[in-house]
Amino acid sequence: MEYYVLDHNNRPLGPFSLLKLRQMGINRKSYVWAQGWSQWLRAGDVEEINKYVLHAPTDFLTAQPTLSVSPAQPKQQPEPPKAPSVHQPAVSHPEQDKTQQQDQSRTISFVYNPTPDKKTPTSSPSTPVGKPALSKRNRHLLTWATIIFALVCLLTSTNPNIFAHRREAREVVEEAVQADISSGNTSGTDYPNGTSVDNIFDASLVYHNYYIFSTTTVQLRRTTHFLSLGILGQVFTVSPDML
Repeated sequence: MEYYVLDHNNRPLGPFSLLKLRQMGINRKSYVWAQGWSQWLRAGDVEEINKYVLHAPTDFLTAQPTLSVSPAQPKQQPEPPKAPSVHQPAVSHPEQDKTQQQDQSRTISFVYNPTPDKKTPTSSPSTPVGKPALSKRNRHLLTWATIIFALVCLLTSTNPNIFAHRREAREVVEEAVQADISSGNTSGTDYPNGTSVDNIFDASLVYHNYYIFSTTTVQLRRTTHFLSLGILGQVFTVSPDML
């Protein structure tokens, strides 16, 4: 009887005689098929192959004749059934299997052995993840903004009020009024509220608050004069000659 076998690509080859199967070196797990069978079988499950191919005596190679088809009467070979859907082991070729194993070993070694020179990039320890470092320019801007804010707060909190201005400018206004009276260049209409400093302040002293500094003006002889400047808790007045 002649048999078909499956190659490495799960394609049927044959038919082959028992002697040819022996020479091909099939094993017990190789799939074979013969005319009249409904499915492929393992070579080890076929009694004839198991006896004369897998466990054949040493004289079988010369005793088993090779079957051939007469040219005068060509024999139509039956079409073997479809190969099993699952992957089945094919005919074993020791030399070819050894070469494939060596190639596969080299391929696996190439894939799974990373180059030692390549290193996975890591974040710099000086730059915490999620907290980007400020540039030098931004650090300078932040520093100056902090200084300016602190200075504004200081100037605002130490800005002199109107009472500090009146206290510091009182002596200057009094000296200017006395000098004006002594000169004889004034009349009663020049000081409608009297020459008292308190009356003058109550009637004409104006306090100008600019939050970080302040100023005052006063009206003498029907003319408005700049009187004082207040900043950082200090009040600076003009001289009596300027009034």
